[in-house]
Amino acid sequence: MRRLLPCGGQAGWWGLVLSLGLGLLASGCGGRQPLPPSVPLTTAGPLWQQLHLRRQAFQSLQGLVRLQLRAPGQRLALDTAAVVMRGFEALRLEGLGPFGQPLFLLILAEQQLWFYTPQERTLVVGAATEDSLVRLLGIALSPRVVPYVLIGDLPLETLPAAGTVAYLAAEGHYRWQGTLPQRAGRYAVWFDAASWQPVRFETYTPSGVLALRITYDDFRPSAPFTVPHRIALTQPLASRHLVWHYSEVQMNVEVSPALFHMRVPAGTRRLSLEQLSGVPGLPSTSASAEDAVSSSRQNQPRADRPRPAS
Repeated sequence: MRRLLPCGGQAGWWGLVLSLGLGLLASGCGGRQPLPPSVPLTTAGPLWQQLHLRRQAFQSLQGLVRLQLRAPGQRLALDTAAVVMRGFEALRLEGLGPFGQPLFLLILAEQQLWFYTPQERTLVVGAATEDSLVRLLGIALSPRVVPYVLIGDLPLETLPAAGTVAYLAAEGHYRWQGTLPQRAGRYAVWFDAASWQPVRFETYTPSGVLALRITYDDFRPSAPFTVPHRIALTQPLASRHLVWHYSEVQMNVEVSPALFHMRVPAGTRRLSLEQLSGVPGLPSTSASAEDAVSSSRQNQPRADRPRPAS
């Protein structure tokens, strides 16, 4: 039988154990190194195909999130907001206070935007455009691509079909670079080399200045695929930063179409986006007990509030 002890007897054996232990300790202190793929991709085709299949499989999303937003003259911090999406066509976001009382309700559907604040008894209505989201929430994204981002996809309505991709061995990522559709500038996407999940998306101005960065992390399985539970969006030129952190999320559950129809109490003041100056009723810090006392239940929007199924 072949000897298992290394040469040098017991002393050599313990020397091997000690060296292995120190090696494991060093690797633990230095963090887990990414495992390289056996055969790195040279074309981005499989990466785009995986995203395409994810889009085909996605039907709906329902979950609870924590929100943090910083923008010039605007700060928003919410411990709880309920989000519901029906495919990529409709989105509902409701900010909730510490006792579950509604603070605001945003609905994007049929290329329209409705934004209701119960405490102000005000409903803002307008076209769902990038400018609308900037004016309301300080987010410079087209409403058409927001649902893609919130499931861990890219803010691109049309995905590329082919092209070369670079393998960054030190990072354990693939990187794709392309030209932005219908606008000047370029973009880059980083994919995890093992899972092929997007982990970073950046856009640049024609002069090469970073305009937008989206990072995806804290990936967790949620059938039928994996979803990043933390999504951060930064726009350095406008000093905007948004962190979207799921505390609960469920995919492809039954969603009522009624959730995307705004119904408000009689006597609600109606404004167009052109009439809007500031954002009525949005909390500037985390919702407190005082918010709950001042919020009257008779001002709640008449729509069933979604909760993740147990």
